[in-house]
Amino acid sequence: MRLDKYLTDHYKDITRSQFSDFIKRGFVTIDDKVITKPSFDVLEHHVVKFNKDDVFVSRGGEKLEHAIDVFGIDISNKVVIDVGASTGGFTQSVLNHGAKHVYAYDVGTDQLAKSLRSDVRVSSFEQTNILDVNLPENDLIVIDVSFTSVLPILSHVTPFAKEIIFLLKPQFETTKDMLKKGILKSEKEISKIIEKTTQHLKSLSLQILGFTPSPITGKDGNQEYLIYCTRS
Repeated sequence: MRLDKYLTDHYKDITRSQFSDFIKRGFVTIDDKVITKPSFDVLEHHVVKFNKDDVFVSRGGEKLEHAIDVFGIDISNKVVIDVGASTGGFTQSVLNHGAKHVYAYDVGTDQLAKSLRSDVRVSSFEQTNILDVNLPENDLIVIDVSFTSVLPILSHVTPFAKEIIFLLKPQFETTKDMLKKGILKSEKEISKIIEKTTQHLKSLSLQILGFTPSPITGKDGNQEYLIYCTRS
């Protein structure tokens, strides 16, 4: 039996696609050896180990965890809005740090991990364009969006924000002709995008409190950046 199917059969609250990602990220061992192929054939004598308590539901959780640590942000008892929640990596991270409640928004459907959908501290809003929403009162907004520019989203959420942590993904802030197999390699273009983003934040009266490269690249290998800001 394929490894990803074997794990799905044993952990009903995690989808096969999520397990495929976990396996590729090295969170599963067989006979104490890390296996990174979802198609690995599991035999009867194999000892398969997976500690779901050590794993974020998506790569996003690890990225936000880095920002919280580097910037020294206290999340305890805060009401958080997660824009672009997807499977819930950011949501999981802030809950782990003591968030009181999370409003999770995404344009997709049925993506949020089952463990988060069933958590009373999470309110999930699917098939929802954040640009059409008047956001509830909150202490922190976290943003992780793909295939669209983050700048219009920042413009929309700022009036509702006290603090914001967002992922800047240069590959989605440039034109397609600048990408090579989905990757933005031009350091000059990346610098221009960072400067443009900085100026946009200033125009919104947002003060940058922290800026750090993500410790994990995007799925295609693009370098991304975590930015922490507050309304000045």
